[in-house]
Amino acid sequence: MPTLHRGGKGKGKSVTATSVTRGKAIGGHGEGIVYNAEVTVGTKTRKMVQKEFHEPYAGDVNYRAPRNQFKIMHELIALNRKKKLGLNINPTIRLMENPKKGKKPFLVMTKLNVRKYSDLTADQKIQFRKISGQQRKILKDNGYRAGIDPFFPVLEKGKITAVIADFGNIRKLTKDELGSSQ
Repeated sequence: MPTLHRGGKGKGKSVTATSVTRGKAIGGHGEGIVYNAEVTVGTKTRKMVQKEFHEPYAGDVNYRAPRNQFKIMHELIALNRKKKLGLNINPTIRLMENPKKGKKPFLVMTKLNVRKYSDLTADQKIQFRKISGQQRKILKDNGYRAGIDPFFPVLEKGKITAVIADFGNIRKLTKDELGSSQ
């Protein structure tokens, strides 16, 4: 049975999934493929997504690197909680060991009510861009760089928001970058 590693408040604690059922692919790009998944721990089954990563490019730090992405996202979750930054981060992120020896682990996350940007109304697009811009500024002000695609339009309680759910292009700024951005 696969082991799911926790971060954030549960850092250091791991649980064993009694079953993980991968469904159909629902997305993906150069970094990997995202699948629907049902994850059962004990008697509780949750609908989640499972991200399988392609092999990395030479010199990649986070892109295609599930362990690094897991680490940086839990740093952000802790910082968000401590400073009350207001970042919208996928609420559940777990690192799942790959049952195939020597293969990369997967990221398993809460399945969000993601909408395609092209399906948003004009007002929803404006709202999404505004919120993702605010989130990007919060990240930068706290020493992180957000690349082109970390934000997803998510429908919550009838409103569109921007949630950080792709972590491959988020990284800490270097001291040189921090000095030049001030």
